[in-house]
Amino acid sequence: MLKPNMVRLAHELVKACQLPQHMAMCTTGSTECPLLTAGGAMCFHTDAYVDFLQQIAYNSAEVAAESADYALQSSVCFSETAWCAAAAAAAAAPPHRRRLAFRTWRCVDAAQSPPASRRRRPYARTYAGASVAAARALSMAATDVAINWMGGQTHARPDCASGFSYVNDVVLSVLELLREQRPKGATGEGSPVFERVMVVNVDAWHPSGVEEAFYTTDRVLCVSLHRHGRGVFPGSGGVKDIGEGKGKNHTINMPVSHGLDDEGLEARRRSHSHQSIPHRASLPASPPRPPPQSLFNPVVTAAFERYQPGAIVYIAGAGVLAGDRLGCMNITLAAHAKCLRHVAAFGKPLLVLGGGGSGQSVAARAWCAATAALCEVDLPEMVPDHDYTYYHGAADPPFDLASVTMDNGNSEASLTRTREACLSTISQLPEHEAAPPPPKPAPPAPPPAAEPAAAETAAETAAAEPTDAEPADAEPDAGAGPAADGAEPTGELVAVDAPMDTETGAASAPAAEAEEGSAVQARDSGAAPPVSTQTVAENSTEIDATEPMVEG
Repeated sequence: MLKPNMVRLAHELVKACQLPQHMAMCTTGSTECPLLTAGGAMCFHTDAYVDFLQQIAYNSAEVAAESADYALQSSVCFSETAWCAAAAAAAAAPPHRRRLAFRTWRCVDAAQSPPASRRRRPYARTYAGASVAAARALSMAATDVAINWMGGQTHARPDCASGFSYVNDVVLSVLELLREQRPKGATGEGSPVFERVMVVNVDAWHPSGVEEAFYTTDRVLCVSLHRHGRGVFPGSGGVKDIGEGKGKNHTINMPVSHGLDDEGLEARRRSHSHQSIPHRASLPASPPRPPPQSLFNPVVTAAFERYQPGAIVYIAGAGVLAGDRLGCMNITLAAHAKCLRHVAAFGKPLLVLGGGGSGQSVAARAWCAATAALCEVDLPEMVPDHDYTYYHGAADPPFDLASVTMDNGNSEASLTRTREACLSTISQLPEHEAAPPPPKPAPPAPPPAAEPAAAETAAETAAAEPTDAEPADAEPDAGAGPAADGAEPTGELVAVDAPMDTETGAASAPAAEAEEGSAVQARDSGAAPPVSTQTVAENSTEIDATEPMVEG
């Protein structure tokens, strides 16, 4: 499982390119971005599955026999024997050596916890908590764009894991967007902040768990561009899968074959330098063919204009990029970022998640380029020097990923058929009016004006109106009150106590700043800075996720 390493590389590359100055960063595990709780996970997952995730870190030997009940495709995620063997070996190993292929909820033995600087963070709780916190920030209008590159785990089902997805943070974040209610006094008080949410997936793998979760509802529209074919994980996402019941026509799939490149995604025809064939020169010239249309932009635009969502969740998977040996697609960084900019231009609250991918350096550069696109800044030509520069090499410009030489299984005719089928499904969607924006949070109340001290007020009064009761040169009584007998008080005595150290009696120092951790980053939007979430462990903190790499 390479996702934590890829996010670490992306996070360090974002910092090296000076992008944090354009974003508000939130630390994972803080008040603004808490870890996912068991109750929060149960909004989608079953309590038995969540209990299994909690137990596997401490009682692996006892729950090893149940492992097959909580994996949808054990042969894809990890072999069944390797999982059980890993659980048995971990139970017999010393506490500091315990490792599981399915380590997700807690990552160290409670009795043998290493120092905080070396403590491993709970993997699933970290990325899912960041996605839910980012969705909450959008609902509260605290930001207009939120990013969590660790998120985008789309395959988990309510009662089991699938692929490398253990907790489906995409479903949880969408539920958070749909759950939030408009506050009292706001327009439409009591109604949902976002009545409808649109999910856009651009990855090599179909978001099977997300589609299944919202297959029968009309409050979520799922649009996905992914690789589809025999033997391709997870095997779902056909063009004829359009939803059922209230959710009919609310699932739009754009399945493509291996080798899809920029020209197929944007349907740009190659320019040919050769002239007409000589022996056909005498034939009447055929009318010029119209330029082919894009596959992605028309479908997403038509879906947005028809559905009018209040918010958008975008999964910017790195599996579609050229050079990813599992995705087997051929998209460049420029086209990858262009699709994201197209969706961001709709101007709706936007949650951007990382999705899948297996190429560490390629994924890190893609997510850094996507962050820069959302921040509307240009990246340097070369990677700035930092601790992970050697991962990216120096042969080619790092943010100019070239296509690789490989077979393209997509013809212009097949892409046209897919586009027309998707547009036909979209045309059957009910039309909606434009969704209102989320209510802006009320500005904080100004601090109350400080009242004058009673002693100063009494002194000023005494100086202005001397009395005949005592001589002018007499010293005031130390025990006298602030005002003379019978006189009305001119002020209120206010005492402000500084925090004291109970042992030394000295005033305590300010609390130390929280260490830098996962980030929820976002593009600035005036008064409310956008939030984006890059879920990574800082410094020497590690995230344990040691599953064999099979799928993004």
